[in-house]
Amino acid sequence: MVYENDDSDGALHAACVAITGEEDEDVTAEVKGAKIFIKRGENDYGDGILGHVKLLSHRESADERLVFRREPVWKVSMSVRLCPAVRCTFNEKEGVLRVVLKETQDCDGRSPDQRKENIVVYALKVGAY
Repeated sequence: MVYENDDSDGALHAACVAITGEEDEDVTAEVKGAKIFIKRGENDYGDGILGHVKLLSHRESADERLVFRREPVWKVSMSVRLCPAVRCTFNEKEGVLRVVLKETQDCDGRSPDQRKENIVVYALKVGAY
């Protein structure tokens, strides 16, 4: 929290500064009104979540990532750094972008070499819901 002095009464007032992790990134593309469906491991796809997806590019490193924030709370549901290990495919007929990657499962107290990896599929679709 940052405190600022307000000249009108001389008192210190708290000013909230929101940090999103996107401060050093530029928005390359964005889509509002997208729906994301998530499939982890052997589980079925979950119910769709309505939100906003952005393609971000880091100003210095040029690394790119996809970020999905759910509406109306803007909580991050997906943040994927794009790299050769991440597969992205677009099905034009269905209008669906699929992002496939391996995600390390967080196992209570296990060493990193004993953690299980799951295949995760993020399916993004734009349309009226």
